[in-house]
Amino acid sequence: MDLSSFSVILQVAIVLGLIVFVHELGHFLVAKGVGVGVERFSLGFGPKLLSKRFGETEYVLSAVPLGGYVKMVGEDMAETVDPDLEQRSFAHKSVGRRFLIVFAGPFFNFLAAFVVFSLTFLSFGVTVPLDAPKIGEVQPGWPAQKAGLAPGDEVLSVAGVPVKTWEELAKQIRQSQGQETRLSVKKGADGQIVEVVVKPELRADPVGSGGAKKYAIGITPTSELQAVSLAEGIQLGAEQTWLWTRLIMENLVKLVRGQVSAEELGGPILIAQVASQQARLGLNYLLRFAAILNVNLAVFNLLPIPVLDGGHLLFCAIELLLGRPLSVRSREMASVGVTRDEEPLAEESCRAASSHTEILFPLIARVLARAEVSLAEVNGLGVSIGPGSFTGLRVALGTVKGFAYALGHKIVGVPTLDALARTVTAWEGLICPILDARKREVYAALFRRDQQGILHKLTPDLVLAPQALLERITAPCLFLGDGVEPYGELIQERCGPAARLLPFATHHPRGVVVARMAWERLCQGEADDLTTLVPCYVRSPEAELKRRE
Repeated sequence: MDLSSFSVILQVAIVLGLIVFVHELGHFLVAKGVGVGVERFSLGFGPKLLSKRFGETEYVLSAVPLGGYVKMVGEDMAETVDPDLEQRSFAHKSVGRRFLIVFAGPFFNFLAAFVVFSLTFLSFGVTVPLDAPKIGEVQPGWPAQKAGLAPGDEVLSVAGVPVKTWEELAKQIRQSQGQETRLSVKKGADGQIVEVVVKPELRADPVGSGGAKKYAIGITPTSELQAVSLAEGIQLGAEQTWLWTRLIMENLVKLVRGQVSAEELGGPILIAQVASQQARLGLNYLLRFAAILNVNLAVFNLLPIPVLDGGHLLFCAIELLLGRPLSVRSREMASVGVTRDEEPLAEESCRAASSHTEILFPLIARVLARAEVSLAEVNGLGVSIGPGSFTGLRVALGTVKGFAYALGHKIVGVPTLDALARTVTAWEGLICPILDARKREVYAALFRRDQQGILHKLTPDLVLAPQALLERITAPCLFLGDGVEPYGELIQERCGPAARLLPFATHHPRGVVVARMAWERLCQGEADDLTTLVPCYVRSPEAELKRRE
């Protein structure tokens, strides 16, 4: 590899890395600005080159610059957040602040595109086509190239009609209607005047709209660079940013309609190839291409696809409009844990956003592998029995009962609200696990720890309207569970500063808590009858079935 090729590769790597850096910097700065903790700022993927921690954040640089991410505290909705960090958790922030954090990435790319376009115009000027009928470029494979025309050639006449301007030249070509046409041309190389014959072709106008076609021979006029003022540079930067935004969006629409293929839009390899070509042409071309890539990254990230920023923004927007998350089902959690006596060995939680049966078996397998035990080595099984998700309870209970029957293990059913309350360890007031029961009702119970730290259940499991529940609470109370999200504002309004809210995203019936509670009962010689253990209903099973129809 010669020095020139190495320089081009280095320029391309720097440009692509900076584009990704700008995107992630947007997420990072806004997250910090609204009080969300950032655990890691990573640029690139593959082997780690550099890693340095400043304060709470680890900054990582990896070998391949085509990616990056910002890891925020509480960003994973299934993640359990340390109570001391809850106020700095992404999941605990308002939907408006979460929207700003997510939108900041694409916005910074748009902003970078505008700045780079403007600086490029100010530094290198703007290309202005000249009106003379002099050829600037010849398109490969077009009639002009086939006829031997070259950049610098000047067309004197078309079909015997003298032309003085480029517009006159273009008009005569269009009027040919595809017939063979004789051109009188003054060659740019030696000034010799020659006669050539071209046959214009009907092709789509590359700068037109609506797919209009015209007769052309594949030439563009000569141009020159003109300096621009500061105001003109800023205006041109804004116009170019909007122009490329619109063009990329139009191409995406054509892709959806099947008018263009995904191969035509290109991928990372094509982007790197084009970037290297632009780098060889000079800094002017490379900067313009970098600005276009910034627009491209911004537009693609705003697509309403769940894994992209646009998918998160869509859910945030719907949550803003509805005043609650889009789907209660999306808040259902599956959690599996393994303990040895009271000590946790492994635990994992995830959203039950797809079929419960699809996620539960892989989840169990992963946790057992992490704990380095097999299911046959387990001495007992605990399972949350509700109240809660109608489908989730049955799938989980049926799965665990199947394991218990096949392996001869003892089984313990753990009430869900009790397991929720056990996740709170440092609170002196009332504890109220609250689960959304739909039909504008909640499942709830009240608990309190005594001076020895022993948890006492003050009420049976209840199903009632949230307003009726709040009328029973006259002391400082900690609320947790998925009912906090749809009824959080009501709780704050009724209870004021005496209420503390812990979202279900970070406080749900954890697998290790259920396992520990089951172990405690097994140590006391208690176990449930496999044939009679059923979900804990507060409503009748018939009412549960009816409300799910």
